[in-house]
Amino acid sequence: MIIEVKNIDVFYGNIQALKQISLWVTKGEIVALIGGNGAGKSTLMKAIVGLVKKKSGAIYFDGQPITTMPSANITRLGISVVAEGRRLFGPLSVMDNLNLGAYLRLTKRQGQEVQKDIQTMFEIFPPLKVRRTQSAGTLSGGEQQMLAIARALMARPKAILMTSHCY
Repeated sequence: MIIEVKNIDVFYGNIQALKQISLWVTKGEIVALIGGNGAGKSTLMKAIVGLVKKKSGAIYFDGQPITTMPSANITRLGISVVAEGRRLFGPLSVMDNLNLGAYLRLTKRQGQEVQKDIQTMFEIFPPLKVRRTQSAGTLSGGEQQMLAIARALMARPKAILMTSHCY
């Protein structure tokens, strides 16, 4: 299993947001969580990547316990996030955002591989190539979503967690 969540409880103050939630995702599997506003989908994602504290339960990524691990360390293990609202670096260019997605790889001197992956992102998302020098904040909503996904892929993650508004 790539992600395993066992009986986690999450509270915001005195309000319980998640109660005894368990799930597992195997490698190569695509899982969708569907529910109304306030059902806990985003809270579960935040709990997995360490952005909210779990009161009880356990989370494993690729067999390794990550329940109390800091978010930065979880990211280094190979989880990328595409958050609702896209969370791009608006003033920075498309290229800058893509390079930031590969930040951990660039620090390991994998520059040539990163450049190849940028070209792959341009093949997958052609509008990004055309707008590579444009500020991310000036892209259309669809282009911003493409960039958010491409930026997450630049890390070469083992798993990608995505959230979105449902209307």
